[in-house]
Amino acid sequence: MLIENRKDFTSYAEVCFKEFGDRVLHWTTINEINYHAAKMYSKSPYTVGHNLLLAHASAVKLYKEKYQVKQHGLIGIPVYTSLFIPETNAESDQIAANRVRDFETGW
Repeated sequence: MLIENRKDFTSYAEVCFKEFGDRVLHWTTINEINYHAAKMYSKSPYTVGHNLLLAHASAVKLYKEKYQVKQHGLIGIPVYTSLFIPETNAESDQIAANRVRDFETGW
């Protein structure tokens, strides 16, 4: 996503805040950002994820600076999660489960 696309996303978000903010108290920007970046753009998930996070941050900044005080809403981003349980109580399995959890949702 180029900078222009981030600006477009922020402009879109502003229309939503302006038109629906009197009725919406809980905003989400990009649904399950980590899932989409990793599964749909497998050749460059970190680049895609980085740019999606920048778009999210731009919309959040706009909401907090211009709309939140008046509309009293909250804004956030949902993250896709899975349960990773170690196969055994062995330390190596514990470490592996933590590693995959960090990789899937930690970024």
